[in-house]
Amino acid sequence: MNILTMSVMLAGMLCMQHIQAQNVPQSWIPAGCGGGGAVYAPSIRGNYGTFRLYASPYHPSRVVVSGYSAVYYSADYGAHFTPVMTAAMQGTGFLHLAGVFFKTDTIFVSTDKGMIIFNGLSWEPFISYATAGIPVTGSGALGIAGFSGASKNGITRFFATALDGSKVDPRIEPRDMQYFKKFTG
Repeated sequence: MNILTMSVMLAGMLCMQHIQAQNVPQSWIPAGCGGGGAVYAPSIRGNYGTFRLYASPYHPSRVVVSGYSAVYYSADYGAHFTPVMTAAMQGTGFLHLAGVFFKTDTIFVSTDKGMIIFNGLSWEPFISYATAGIPVTGSGALGIAGFSGASKNGITRFFATALDGSKVDPRIEPRDMQYFKKFTG
């Protein structure tokens, strides 16, 4: 493995390693491991690679990862993934996973254009940020580049970093601060 290989230990029960996708330089896909970490097998098929990986601190078996055009969810420590959000669902050719907030059994997944919520049993339909007054299409459109949340005393608040919508793509990193247009919360 080269130096770009990263390993993640989730609750000491799963080891997941990003391995290079076939025929795509500098792209990585998550791979679950067995045999004490000696055997790696791709968890998500495809050649676009993976850009983000999140695991629930409350239920470490719940893992959320993103590729170029989809967000995937696993309830079994990354052994199997199911697409829960696609670029087509939000009307774009790509999908940027801005962030994930875990609140006990609930998972809030934010993309550049909206949010999906896992209520502990199933995924709720896509909610566009346009319904909250954030312009996500047309002139002056914004894209959510970074997202997090906090919860205390029964109140949950979300925080987002908005960026000129034309500059958001799955590879954008928070360190690209020179492109950020405004902050909203």
